[in-house]
Amino acid sequence: MHEPIEKRLEALQELLTEPTELMSTVQSTEDGEGLFEAVKRLGLEGIVSKLKGSRYTLDHRSPDWIKVKNYQYTVVSIAGIRKTEFAWLLQNTDGSYAGVCELVPPKERAAFYRVAQQLVRSEDKHWLYLDARIQCQVKFQCFTKGGLLRTPSFVEFIFPESV
Repeated sequence: MHEPIEKRLEALQELLTEPTELMSTVQSTEDGEGLFEAVKRLGLEGIVSKLKGSRYTLDHRSPDWIKVKNYQYTVVSIAGIRKTEFAWLLQNTDGSYAGVCELVPPKERAAFYRVAQQLVRSEDKHWLYLDARIQCQVKFQCFTKGGLLRTPSFVEFIFPESV
């Protein structure tokens, strides 16, 4: 754990001589931009850039390691508001459930609340369900195994061209 990254990678490659379904090693590259472009083309989550000579630190994010996420973007409708802790219930354009968005700036939350009361169609103990007329763009890390958006965060409201 206290060895530089180059020694740790060398030891790992000696231990794992043949890739398996569960584990394989990844070759290092000096071309971070090229690697990130390949990650985007393949729809992968992102990369971690590690400074040569860096050491692993337990339970702490090293300043020598930088995570670069390949965020994806999509347009969704806002189909509900959680009554307790803030959240929007998101719906895909086909009407299917997309997940929950908790990462919305205060200014946009306030603007939405002013309109949302007019869109309420039902409610239960936890949610106000809305007529899902308002759309927004969100960025997200990837899809979960269940097909939902992982950690969606608000980018902007989408306004129809005719408005």
